[in-house]
Amino acid sequence: MKQPGPDDEPCYAARLAWPFMRVLKHESRLPPGTASWLEQADGDQRVPIRVVHQLLEAAEQVTRDPTLGIKAARETAQSDGGALYYAMSTAENMGARIAVLSRYARLINDTLQVSVSEQGERALVRVDNPIVLPKLALDFQLTAMVWRLLNAWPEIMPVDLDVWFSYPEPAQLDEYRLTLPGARLHFGSSFMGFGVPRTLLSAPQRTADRSLHQIVSRHAEHELALLPRTKSLGERVRELLINDLPSGNANAIRIAKKLEMSRRTLNRRLEQEQTSFRALLDKVRKQLALRYLSTRDLSIPDIALLTGFSEAAAFHRAFKRWTDQTPSEFRRAHRGR
Repeated sequence: MKQPGPDDEPCYAARLAWPFMRVLKHESRLPPGTASWLEQADGDQRVPIRVVHQLLEAAEQVTRDPTLGIKAARETAQSDGGALYYAMSTAENMGARIAVLSRYARLINDTLQVSVSEQGERALVRVDNPIVLPKLALDFQLTAMVWRLLNAWPEIMPVDLDVWFSYPEPAQLDEYRLTLPGARLHFGSSFMGFGVPRTLLSAPQRTADRSLHQIVSRHAEHELALLPRTKSLGERVRELLINDLPSGNANAIRIAKKLEMSRRTLNRRLEQEQTSFRALLDKVRKQLALRYLSTRDLSIPDIALLTGFSEAAAFHRAFKRWTDQTPSEFRRAHRGR
């Protein structure tokens, strides 16, 4: 497979795939030369998320093993997280670790969102993604995080641990119990995350090192500043709308599918950017209509089709709302300048 180059679409750091490669190699399930570019890549190289997800889905089809993500979590090494993992491991306590993860998550994952809330005597850590992840990625992301966050104590995993999964309970739980010993597992939840006693947030961790943490954090800040800018969701929706409007396929469901997220997630994330799909669609249609009327010798019915209207009458009404002019009036006024 050809090595993908950097892109402005969401990416993972190449190092995130290394634990999966180890599992597949250990179990002799990785054909020679498969994704060799990924094994040899610099750990910080950015790989489009869609490419990694395609590889994971292919790996599951070949191995018929739905627990690869759980197994890969146990294969994570300190070096797999680069500056992020080192900043986490030297932080003062679990609360500080989560804060580090939240701030520097983009060093390894452009879309990962981590939040913590205190609910009585419990601390709830939620793991969210604005895009749809295959089950292997969901499993790895959550269980590897629990592993990294909680293994800083001598007992490795606290007995008083809840872990929530957003999919139905699998038939076999052996790998889950091996990776999360003693944890209470909850399936079919509305979110992915885990819960621990609230006091654990402030419990000192044995790998804490204030001086080293400051050094590593400065390095993480530097790496974060060097990352390529990723387009906002609104910008990506706008580009897809421009491409899809002429075909009449520019609707929220299709756009959400192309972005690998549900329509509900698309709406929620656009709200966070203080916009909406309807507002973006209206703005793109207006901009294109003004451009076509000003610079191209197209009929008004043709412009209506190019801007996603099924009939010229609907286009006329929308254009009148945008400009207080009809398309013909605007064209005459513009050409008369």
